[in-house]
Order: sequence, then structure tokens, then C-alpha cells
Amino acid sequence: MAASNRPADPYYSPMRPEKLPASWPRRFACAIALGAGLLASSTGRWDDPQAASRSWHFDVLLDGKSIGRHDFTVEDSTNSIDVIGHVRFDVRFAGFVVYQYEHWDHEGWSDGCLSRIDAPTNEAGRTSRVQRELSGATFALRSDGASSALPRFVHAYAY
Repeated sequence: MAASNRPADPYYSPMRPEKLPASWPRRFACAIALGAGLLASSTGRWDDPQAASRSWHFDVLLDGKSIGRHDFTVEDSTNSIDVIGHVRFDVRFAGFVVYQYEHWDHEGWSDGCLSRIDAPTNEAGRTSRVQRELSGATFALRSDGASSALPRFVHAYAY
């Protein structure tokens, strides 16, 4: 058996540099400033439990150039929470759109449980859709003609 060249460090990653570049303090400060700016620019305060609606809006960059937006809105009502997300990317090369992506996500939450979801996606002209409704003790999930029954308590995440 050949010996491994991998160091004994359990957190070893070949992608992680052994030394941080000299510009890391500046990058770290920029990341903190960007995060603070994003939080400050939301239309509702994320930490305000009395806010009925909160929104976050992000510019999406590819190699430092804007390719689109990613928006989230959370609406609280007495018995449920609605989460609405929208993302749109238009990647251009030489002035022409070479890739497009658009995704909507509308989730309904009740008693800490995902009760419904409707998430259509258009990726470079190919469309797909995921839908779900809570029906008794099961979660009826439909995606492009196929369907399945899942347990009542389901977690949803985009990535």
C-alpha cells in the first residue's frame, strides 16, 4: 500500500493555502463591510420580531461583474410564514446573453413545518417546477409530472 502524501491535519484541504495572502486583512474587512451593508439595506429589520414583512436584496457577481439579483421576502401572519425568493442571472459574453437562469420559490410554513411550496425554474430555456401541498399526514410533492409522498415534517433549502 502506497503512503499518502496527505498531512495528518484533519482539516486539510488542497484548496486551502498554507499561508494567508498579504491582502487577507483588507479582504476580511471588505467582507465584514459588505455583510453589514447588506443587512442595513434590507427593507425590514431581520431582528425585529414585530415586522410583518422583511426583504433582502442581493446583487450577484461573477468575476466582479453583475450578472443578476437574488431577492428574498419573508411575510409573517398570525398562523403562517410565507417565504418568497426570486433569482435571475443573465451571463453575457461580447454583449450577448450566453446563459440565463430564473428561479421563483414560494414557501408556506405553519407550526414550524413546510406546508406548501411552488418553485418554478427556467434554466437556459429548460423549465421545471416543484410543487407540494400538505395533505393530512403526508406531503404530496410533484415535480415535472412525477409525484411522491413524503412525511409531514420536511425541511426545505435551496442549496
